[in-house]
Amino acid sequence: MKTVILRIAVIALALAAAISCKKQEEHPSYERTARIASYYGGVSGEGVFKVLNACVDGRWEHWPGIKGLDYEEGYEYEVRVRFDYNHELDGMMDVMFPYSATLVELVGKTQRTTDDCPLPTYDEFLENLMSQY
Repeated sequence: MKTVILRIAVIALALAAAISCKKQEEHPSYERTARIASYYGGVSGEGVFKVLNACVDGRWEHWPGIKGLDYEEGYEYEVRVRFDYNHELDGMMDVMFPYSATLVELVGKTQRTTDDCPLPTYDEFLENLMSQY
């Protein structure tokens, strides 16, 4: 009887490990290099959130905050960032950005105003949002 229970436990552990590996394969971590604009952007969902405006390969997009980056408005950043899947999504920001961002390398930081980003500043985003009501 103990042998049967032990075999069942081993099989259950093996299945759990296989499922865990499969989930990780479905959401692998990845790295990206980007230029971060000198001002915050904004997004809305269940609230309004400040986000980073990031340019990757000539395309601007919103990014969540980057762990390890001490972001200051008025500076552009060149960064290499690792994105890891959030296994426990909790709240609108996690649903909108299912990957957490961690700084791998700060390539550069330059004091200047970003003038080629088509995404609105956080304040402009709020103004546009309020004008809809």
